[in-house]
Formats: sequence, C-alpha cells, structure tokens
Amino acid sequence: MEALRRHIYLEEEIVFPHLQRGTLMMPLMVMREEHGQLWQRIDAHAESVQNQSGEPNKVEEICPEILALLDRHNQKEEPIIYPHMDADLSSDDQEKIRDLLAGGAMPSDWVCEAMR
Repeated sequence: MEALRRHIYLEEEIVFPHLQRGTLMMPLMVMREEHGQLWQRIDAHAESVQNQSGEPNKVEEICPEILALLDRHNQKEEPIIYPHMDADLSSDDQEKIRDLLAGGAMPSDWVCEAMR
C-alpha cells in the first residue's frame, strides 16, 4: 500500500505538473479524483488491518475494491500518461521517478490532491 501511495505521489508531484496542457487537462482531473478514491480505500484497509479486534475484518472486502479501482485507473493511465513520461519529463525528473519506484520515500505528511 505504501508503494501505491508513493506511486500516486510521484504522479501528482513530478509527472502531472509537466502534462497539464490542452487535451490532457480533463484526463488528469479524472486521475486525481481516482487517486482520492484509492487513497480513501488504502486508509480503510490500514484501519481494518490495525483494528483486528472489534468490527469484523474488512480486508477481504476492501482489497478487491482497491484492485478494481486500480484496474479502471490503469486503463486510462497507461495509454494516456505513460507515453508522455519519456517525451515530456526532464532527465532529472525521470531519475526522481526511478528513485521513488526503487523504494525511495515521499514526505510522510503528504496526501493526494483530492484529499486536501
């Protein structure tokens, strides 16, 4: 789940700011909204894992929801955003992305735009 949060961070903080031109504006708005939905479900998952004694565990309910949201999100992200990453990002930004994907850390208090 932390890797997914880190992925959302790198998209919103590194990738999306370079792509907010013309035809990509609407897809990026939708993707940010979907990031918020994912973030909420990740929070619910973390809470359900921590709250093992109390309400029935909802992990089995939440995980398929996260996977379904990711599937719908990736169907847009992969053909729309990924092709622009090599073409539109500087080598420094591409290096930041590689570092984050390899296990780098995002700011601990960061939340996606839809949750602010």
